[in-house]
Amino acid sequence: MFLQILFNLILLFVFKYIDFAITQVNFTFAKNIQLLELAFPLALSFFTFQQISSAVDLFQRRKTIKVVDYFLYVTFFPQLIAGPIVLLEHFEKQIEKIRRGFNFRNIYIGLFIFFLGLFKKNILADTFGDFVDKGFNNFETLSILISWLVSLAWTFQFYFDFSGYTDMAIGSALILNIVLPFNFNSPLKSYSVIEFWKKWHISLGIFIQNYMYYPILKSIKKLTFSKSLLALIIIMTLIGLWHGPNVTFVFFGFLHGIALTLNYMFKKFNIKVNKIIAWIITFNFINISFLVFRSENISQFFEILKTMVGIKNSSFYTSKIFSLSELYFLVLFLVVGLIICLTKKNSNYFIVNKDDNPNIYLMSFMICISLIFLNTKEFLYFKF
Repeated sequence: MFLQILFNLILLFVFKYIDFAITQVNFTFAKNIQLLELAFPLALSFFTFQQISSAVDLFQRRKTIKVVDYFLYVTFFPQLIAGPIVLLEHFEKQIEKIRRGFNFRNIYIGLFIFFLGLFKKNILADTFGDFVDKGFNNFETLSILISWLVSLAWTFQFYFDFSGYTDMAIGSALILNIVLPFNFNSPLKSYSVIEFWKKWHISLGIFIQNYMYYPILKSIKKLTFSKSLLALIIIMTLIGLWHGPNVTFVFFGFLHGIALTLNYMFKKFNIKVNKIIAWIITFNFINISFLVFRSENISQFFEILKTMVGIKNSSFYTSKIFSLSELYFLVLFLVVGLIICLTKKNSNYFIVNKDDNPNIYLMSFMICISLIFLNTKEFLYFKF
């Protein structure tokens, strides 16, 4: 088991982080070691997680698995590139379903969820993305209002892009008679960062909890509350690094580690906050921390943040980037995005509630709109 884990981590390090490590060595010790610039294998981050979890799972259950079933699990294409991360035990129970043939309800619901995801990506995320690209390409000229609008547009782009991919993955898997684990549960409704991580990229949260956080806690002698919080900060920082060989991702993970520890301290000392205030604080923290993901470097992130709080630019509204009509459209689209995130049912609902089938007319509308405007950009999570 340890050899399997070590082998997978070495592969991940060599292909994803070796140039990052060389860059840091060159900077620290004034060296000039040449970068390897290796091609990045498709889906390496995700199938590494799945192979590590399967090695641990099989070891703990003292089980074996057929080679063909193992490779079906690791290379199952719908969720291979950007998740959700599927645990072996969850997948193994369903392999026989594929061999039984088609389930027509699953095909119907799967198509609906697939096109729901395509609609999120193609119509919502990519539209927000056009504004985000303009804003970040001209970040030095942003005013206070425009910087906030661009940051909100990025939060919604990131959410609908990743949620859209997940829906397409779950939908296409369901057509093949496999139910993938849910990965989103209305995370932008969260009242705390703890709740957010229980609803955002749920499969990653479960992996962190089962294969990183709990094992580390078990290894600590005389475990205390403060030690568990320190372990949480370290784990979240490592998860940030997992997203990519960039200081911005490390900083993102560290920020969320700090926020989670503060939330747990509030819980421990029974400090209560009004629900509306809690949601506003949580939403704004998520919105600001997501900027780190989009920024090319830490400096750009802080420049935009300084603009948002009025330190860099005291002008509330000036815009050489967007026309007035574009701004009206962006504000309207942000309101639509917020309403969808806060009021509409999850795609999970249509799988769980078997008596409430999707409306065929809504499905037809989404298919038509998605295909008419089909000009899909790369999914954001493909980079991670």
